[in-house]
Amino acid sequence: MPSLNSLFGLAMAHDTHVRPQPTSLDRMFADLQKLGSQPPAPRPLAPTPAVRRVFYSFHYDDVFRVNHVRNAGKIRAVDRGRQLTPQDRSLWERVKRTNPANLRRVIDARLQGTSVTCVLVGSETWEREWVRYEIARSFFRGNGLLAVHIDKCPCPRNGISRQGANPLAYLALGWDMRIYEHVAGGWYHYSKIQQRMTSWPRWLPKPSHGRVMPLSEGTASYDWKLHDGYRNLLRWTDAAAKIAGR
Repeated sequence: MPSLNSLFGLAMAHDTHVRPQPTSLDRMFADLQKLGSQPPAPRPLAPTPAVRRVFYSFHYDDVFRVNHVRNAGKIRAVDRGRQLTPQDRSLWERVKRTNPANLRRVIDARLQGTSVTCVLVGSETWEREWVRYEIARSFFRGNGLLAVHIDKCPCPRNGISRQGANPLAYLALGWDMRIYEHVAGGWYHYSKIQQRMTSWPRWLPKPSHGRVMPLSEGTASYDWKLHDGYRNLLRWTDAAAKIAGR
């Protein structure tokens, strides 16, 4: 009769023999679990966008909506997440009721030192005469361009407005290097700037002979509310300047 020790040893041997050994798949899952328990490597911080000198072009009837953008750096001054606001060089539209020739000089002077022109788009901005001039002059001097729709910004007088057309779609550069304006269903030479561009902007696609290319084809358009302009305006203006080589 076998001894107790021999029986116990046999049982141990038998148990050792039938115990499943870890497979390569088991080892792979074990390695993955170890990796999952380790903290992820820190991501590099995104570079801080440059603070640009920005000219804001807008229709004065939208002044209450415009102030959502102009005062973005003041509305929530105690908020730690507040972003820097591009330095403001706007020209209020009521000043534009002066002599046209003098007004052009004033606008040209206010554009000096800026690298970006931001068009704040309300319902009727696209058809304003002097908004078009500010865009055309900005384009001619090489400023970066962008459009920001502000119709969803509440106005104490009119509430929420309807979205207007992008004013950048109503000015274009022609195959002949001249600036064009869309009027009454057609494209015509822009009379306020007769000079030709000396070089084609790298950000604007070239049209075929006899055609024009609207400025909206090479520029970005945003919605202040939907795209969180409060936090992103600084990045938008910096991107527009870089695209224009400024």
